[in-house]
Amino acid sequence: MAADDGMTRIEPSSAAYQEFARLYRIAQEQRPGGQDRWNGELYARTDDVYGGLRTDGTMRLNQKLVLDHLTGEPSGDPVRQGQALATVLHESKHARTQMDAPDEPNAVRRPESRGLDEGFTELSTIDDFQDFVQRAGYDGVPQPDPEYAGAVHASDELLQRATSSEGERTRLLNSALDKPVAMRWDTVADYIVRNELADVVPPDPAHQQAARAHLIDRMTVGEWDGSRTARLRAR
Repeated sequence: MAADDGMTRIEPSSAAYQEFARLYRIAQEQRPGGQDRWNGELYARTDDVYGGLRTDGTMRLNQKLVLDHLTGEPSGDPVRQGQALATVLHESKHARTQMDAPDEPNAVRRPESRGLDEGFTELSTIDDFQDFVQRAGYDGVPQPDPEYAGAVHASDELLQRATSSEGERTRLLNSALDKPVAMRWDTVADYIVRNELADVVPPDPAHQQAARAHLIDRMTVGEWDGSRTARLRAR
């Protein structure tokens, strides 16, 4: 295994790689996306970060905290194994969509989008965790406490503010996660414009886009960048 930037490349023939790849496929099949940004390269890290999908497409997971717990069956340390599996699910969700939307005027290419991305991704991880571990053969592994607690709380409040039922909340969350990261704010703004401001905003595209842009400016306060205070799964 060769080293890269202080991390160790995991050979595709190894048991650790094959189990991660199996879990990754299950996560992608569970909630398919329009992209697959993982380039097939897996690295083991030894710092205090659980893992992350890099912009170059490489997946980097903590050897002790994640990879050692991907055994294919429930282990003697279910709490740590649950956290490891949640990390795999969370990072696999990041691979479903692109980061940017170059031709979109309402794309938000600022740290606030990363904060919202982590919050929405973690909320989706919470929603999908039990189904994921059952599909993967890790039945009975307990669901861990969420990471990025600030982003999770703020994102959940945003969804609750924008919707009026659990079904609407789920649909908006899933719709936002199907868009590029830079367009997550626009997705929320569009939902509010169509459902709360339909009698105020004219239906033509220019007025709709301007109304969404105004809402985005109101919503993307600087605290969203600071909401990524729990960085155990930082990319």
